[in-house]
Amino acid sequence: MSKVVQIVGHRGSGYETIPNSMISFYRAVELCLDYVEFDVWLTSDGVPVIIHDNDVSVTTNGTGYIEQMTFYDVSNLKLRDDSHVPSLEKIIKLLKPTNVGLHIELKGLNTVKFVLKLLLDHNITNRVIISSFHHKLIKEINSFRTRESPRSRADRRSPRTALSYTEAPGDFVHTIKEYGAVQIDVCNEYLNEQLVNTAHKNGFTVMCWYNYTYSETKDDLEYAISLGVDAICTNHPKLLLDIINCH
Repeated sequence: MSKVVQIVGHRGSGYETIPNSMISFYRAVELCLDYVEFDVWLTSDGVPVIIHDNDVSVTTNGTGYIEQMTFYDVSNLKLRDDSHVPSLEKIIKLLKPTNVGLHIELKGLNTVKFVLKLLLDHNITNRVIISSFHHKLIKEINSFRTRESPRSRADRRSPRTALSYTEAPGDFVHTIKEYGAVQIDVCNEYLNEQLVNTAHKNGFTVMCWYNYTYSETKDDLEYAISLGVDAICTNHPKLLLDIINCH
């Protein structure tokens, strides 16, 4: 783990490779990142897969919607590098023998029980953060966790959870407590010293993230570090590594 801030590769390894592709995760392992962030949707037959958009035409050679396609159909789609859309289980098997953690962003509304089952089956929940912009999914995870493993929040079977925000978070302390999360994932546009201090004062960690369409600079990354964020989800993991190595 890095000393200054945890490095989270956006959609695998950011701009270095095709996002959410197998090569992007191999590159993240090669860089020894702390975490990889990726998006999960559910196929019509209940298989969690790694892809950013429900509309497959955005990132693949196909047409249609993930939630209306079987895993067989999705697995035959090709990304821009001619590789196939990976399943969550494939990524778990790749990362489990490494020190790279999983930051799973739930996109599909019916993903919770299928994702948690895989994590529990592979005994990897202690290396996982689950986030979503659909905050009710985080409440569902924590409700499920309480039913299945009621011992404590630190239970090894319990993945940590985060609430993600694309807009100014407002009274996020109340919301995070209500939903049982431990981290706020905030877009860099709304990152400031007061937010970080308030989160830390209340025992929450903070991850700053950048839109995939925004190519953050060295100054952007150093600013986030200066505010004391706990993790940065970056499109430029190698640049962030270089910055940290200079501290």
